[in-house]
Amino acid sequence: MGTHTKPVFIVGSGRSGTRTMFRMLTGAEGLEIHHEYLCNAIQRIAARYYMGLTSEDEAKRLIAPLHGAAIHYASDAVWADSSNKLSWLIRPLGEMFPTAKFLAIVRDGRKVTSSFYYKLREEMYDDDSVEILRTWLRDQVSLPEPPPEKRYWWNIPRSDQFCGIAG
Repeated sequence: MGTHTKPVFIVGSGRSGTRTMFRMLTGAEGLEIHHEYLCNAIQRIAARYYMGLTSEDEAKRLIAPLHGAAIHYASDAVWADSSNKLSWLIRPLGEMFPTAKFLAIVRDGRKVTSSFYYKLREEMYDDDSVEILRTWLRDQVSLPEPPPEKRYWWNIPRSDQFCGIAG
C-alpha cells in the first residue's frame, strides 16, 4: 500500500445507502472513490469467505491484486470503496489495511426490504440462480463452480451459523 494513501471502506447491507454515499462524495478533492469496485470479483470472494469456502488467508491473497493494488497505485490521499459486498470482508480488509477506516451505514430493515423489491426485483435472488449455487454447494466435486456473475454469488446461510442462537 502506498504510504500516502489511506483506505476507507463504506459498508452496509444492500440498499442501505452505499451508492448514495458514493454519489455524495464523488468529486471531493483528494478522494478517489468507487462504488462496488470490481464487483463481480469481490462479490465472489466475499460470498465464498462468508460461507466458509475460502480461508481468511486465501481471501486476503485474492483481494491483494484488486483493492491492494488500487490503493497502492492511487494518487489521492484517500482511496474509498463504498460497497455492501465489503461488509462480508471486514476482518481480512482490516488485517490487510490496518490504517483503514470503516464507515458502517445502517438503514431500517423494512425500508431495505422494500427497496430491494422496488429497485431490484428482477436481479435479486432469482430462484434459478439461488438453486444453481445451492446445488453446487452440495456437490462441489462433480459440478463446476458458478461463474463470477453477480446473480450467483450471494450468501446462503449455513445451519451451523445459527445453531445455539435461540438456546
